[in-house]
Amino acid sequence: MPKLKLLLSSLALGLTIGVANSETPQSDTKKIDDNILVNGQKAKGLIGSTSKVIFEQTDKNGTTRRVVVINREPNTRSPVHTMNYAVTSCVNKGQATMYLEGVSPETTQMRHCYVMPAGIKGYIYNSGESELELTDYQVITSGNEVSHKLEH
Repeated sequence: MPKLKLLLSSLALGLTIGVANSETPQSDTKKIDDNILVNGQKAKGLIGSTSKVIFEQTDKNGTTRRVVVINREPNTRSPVHTMNYAVTSCVNKGQATMYLEGVSPETTQMRHCYVMPAGIKGYIYNSGESELELTDYQVITSGNEVSHKLEH
C-alpha cells in the first residue's frame, strides 16, 4: 500500500481541480458480438466486471489522471476495445491475459503490471481460477475518453 500512496501523491503534484471517489462499483455486463474478432478468433469468456474510481483529478490544462480498480470473475473479460491512450494496469490478485491484434497473448501475474497500448484492438481476460483485481492508471486529455468499445 505505501507504493500506491506514493504513486497517488506523485500524481497529485501540480493538479488543481477536485478529487473523486466513486463509492459504488460500476458493473460492465454487455452483449457479446460474435463478429468482432481478435487475431481471427472470437474473444474468450463472457464480458463482465465491476469497477470503482478511487482517484480522479484534473489539472488546469484539462488533463485528467484517474485510478480505477477493476474486478473480474474467472472466465470473464473486458469488451473488445481500442485504447485512445496507453493505460498501465497492475494485477493485484489473480492473473490477466491480454489479447491484442497482431500479437501473441500475454499473461500477467499478481504483483506485475502491463501496458495496453493505444490504437490496437484487444481485450483483457481473467485466465485464472480465482477473482482478478486490476488497478488501471489512466491519463486522459480534455474532452476525450480513455477507450473505444467495439462491443456494446
